[in-house]
Amino acid sequence: MLVFLLLGVATGAVAQEPAVVIDAGSSYTRIVPVVSVLEDPTGSLGFEQVRSSTAFKPAPEIGTNFGFSQSAWWVRFSLSNPGDDDRHFVLREDYPLIDHLEFWASAHDGQWHEIATGDRTAFSTREFVHRDFLFDLEVPAGEQRTFLPARSLGRTG
Repeated sequence: MLVFLLLGVATGAVAQEPAVVIDAGSSYTRIVPVVSVLEDPTGSLGFEQVRSSTAFKPAPEIGTNFGFSQSAWWVRFSLSNPGDDDRHFVLREDYPLIDHLEFWASAHDGQWHEIATGDRTAFSTREFVHRDFLFDLEVPAGEQRTFLPARSLGRTG
């Protein structure tokens, strides 16, 4: 079963924050209400620094459109699968003009895997042939997975 999740322009949550619960009845879920964001004004933070940061804040009530910014915006969110079957999801970032976009996902082996794409990178870096950025996600039965998209350089929404 494929479920579409709408990222909206910069979204996230982690273990102590609410997770989006995805079950057999899920078909479309907006995750902006549970995302956390971290601004990196210099764009110099590395993945490990961001992953362990305690400076994430809930996304503003107005959403995650940060406009033109030289900052890198890190976003995190968690998906929880309380069911008995593994679930596949497609995460959609619906602003196709983000210059650089990194997507980090935790895997079964505990390692983090990165997909680097964006409007200023080769179209072949996208997982799907689509104008928006789509990411194929898997959350095993009974588990929670955390995801960390990051954006930088240029308008974010």
